[in-house]
Amino acid sequence: MNYLGDINPIAYLRDPVRNNALFFMAANAINALIGFFFWTLAARSYTVEDIGRATALISAANLVVIFAGLGMGIGVIRFLSEEKNKNALINTAFTISEATALILSLIFILGITVWSPALAFIYDNYLLIVMFIVFAVFSVIQSLLSFTFIAFGAARYSFYQSLIVGIKVIILIFLVHLGIAGVFASFTLGPVTAVIIANIIFLPAVYRGYKFIPSFNRAILNTIFRFSFGNYLGDIFKSLTGVLAALIIINLLGAETNAYFYVTWLISGIFFTVSYSINYSLIAATAPHPEQLRKQIVKALKFALLILIPAIIVVYFAGGFILSLFGKEYAQGGLDLLHILIVSSIPVAVNEIYIAVYRIRKQIKPIILIYGFIALFSIGAGYILLKILGLTGIGVAWLSAHCIMMMILFGINLKYIRSDPTPCREAKHRGL
Repeated sequence: MNYLGDINPIAYLRDPVRNNALFFMAANAINALIGFFFWTLAARSYTVEDIGRATALISAANLVVIFAGLGMGIGVIRFLSEEKNKNALINTAFTISEATALILSLIFILGITVWSPALAFIYDNYLLIVMFIVFAVFSVIQSLLSFTFIAFGAARYSFYQSLIVGIKVIILIFLVHLGIAGVFASFTLGPVTAVIIANIIFLPAVYRGYKFIPSFNRAILNTIFRFSFGNYLGDIFKSLTGVLAALIIINLLGAETNAYFYVTWLISGIFFTVSYSINYSLIAATAPHPEQLRKQIVKALKFALLILIPAIIVVYFAGGFILSLFGKEYAQGGLDLLHILIVSSIPVAVNEIYIAVYRIRKQIKPIILIYGFIALFSIGAGYILLKILGLTGIGVAWLSAHCIMMMILFGINLKYIRSDPTPCREAKHRGL
């Protein structure tokens, strides 16, 4: 029996939304799989405390990357199809994000005793400081490249880029003698290699004549800045839970518990990536054709559930085994949290589709409010529940935040779902 009925599976997956989303999911799945092997190898070569310190430092660097992105990735996806000078748009986004990553890295390092005293060990090794900066700059460009490939409808290159990042697993084997510096250096050289190859080979293949030249096009920036900056604020809120949770946990519950959290969040991130991938692909495919929005929304939601529900069932029952590959203590410390997080991927998917609709309509305020509520509720309630429930407290807070927001969005949009046959028309539906 054909699970998709009378639909041709090949034609089904060639649909722009599904195809782009599938490759972006595959790219992130590969990232997660590489991360799985990387941290499994690292966990067997270092103490749990060392892994906790290393993952906290990487979380801090990722926080810098989030702030440095300035929302340019979403801006590229939304406006690249409309922009005649695509080369200038891409290079302007790259240049601004690189400069911001460099500046924010320096600020974070200079004030690290204020932001997170537990990370002050970075001053004991100058290699860690250099790698922190390099990681931030190259990671923000790697992220922008992925968004650019999606905008061109060529997310397969994001997948190729992720495969290249896997070189960090091999590098780790040769840098074990460097301790935590070896872990961080290995983690850094992956995106560095991927960005260099992507700029030389992949991006020119997608857009002929492309060359990276640092530039600043004020006219283009003015066009996308309001949209990008609003999404920037939303993306900061979206990423705050995972990053700040790691910093809170290492300072509140210790490095060992943070190691359990990081590994569990890493595995759960595969589920969240399904929703984020569909969000971006829905924007790229529908922005030039807004009249197809309702049809694409239904298609996107069905596709998300088709992937998530079987995956949740499998990982729910196999989660203990998966975590035990990192060590028996990881299964004991993180299994309950893993169960909560993978179940949360369903409301996450629904909320991300709502957010994609607001992005297509260029409505910024609802995006900031949605992500802001989820982040503040997750961190605020999570901080309290961590003291009461232990590590599972952050999962309960995260799941509750997304369920509450899903119900709010459904209530707000119910009258439009019932009465408006063409909800894709921006003027008719203002949402929040």
